[in-house]
Amino acid sequence: MLRNGSLFARIDNEYQVLPSLLLWNPATREARPVPRPIKNRSRYYYVGFGFSPIVNDYKIVMLYYNYKVEVYPLSTGSWKEINVVNMEGVLLDFPTITVNGAIFTLAQPSPALFGFDSRRSLTVYENKLALFSCAKSENNESFVIDLWVMEEGIGESGKRKGWSKIYSVSTILNLVPYGVWFDEIICKDDHPPVKCFEFPICRLNLNAHELETFATFRRGYQVSIVCNHVESLVPLGSIHIAEA
Repeated sequence: MLRNGSLFARIDNEYQVLPSLLLWNPATREARPVPRPIKNRSRYYYVGFGFSPIVNDYKIVMLYYNYKVEVYPLSTGSWKEINVVNMEGVLLDFPTITVNGAIFTLAQPSPALFGFDSRRSLTVYENKLALFSCAKSENNESFVIDLWVMEEGIGESGKRKGWSKIYSVSTILNLVPYGVWFDEIICKDDHPPVKCFEFPICRLNLNAHELETFATFRRGYQVSIVCNHVESLVPLGSIHIAEA
């Protein structure tokens, strides 16, 4: 998501190897296409997008299952392949998260504090890298959703980063969390009634522990990541994008 209120979208097409990439401002209904990468034509990839304050530029990153990486700086308007360190163990089956100009994804080894049998997903909380850890309770009668945040200054040195659990919510429903919206977790009921053709999307209040359904999706549709969005009338023309 752009800081000026515009969104970066990936549109998949079963007849194309690579997706269509698009910058979109919902407030002005303006959209601009981004050229597709040329070198690494593979169906197995993930796309990341973020703003780098170091170089004052927006960048699109294509990460492939063969661990090749291509980067598209919006200031140059062209793709380039970059060399990366050993990425063995990186889990490309999970969506990426962009926080303060860095793109994060899950890795195979993870701290034992999350629980080895828990289901994990990355999110953003108060502009910090965060993680959901979901598992059954010890008596197997409910499900527990923990929200962990990567904090600075934890540990003996006072300088290294560390995970801090800030919320823990218990529910009888098998909920899949997708993101934090203010003081609520946006989640999906993963096991609605068998004859139900829609999945309910819920808001789980972190303070009151109240659950409210506010939308539904038909089966076959997919929710990926939830993020906070602030509308803006800044035109996309102020962002440099080379024509495809």
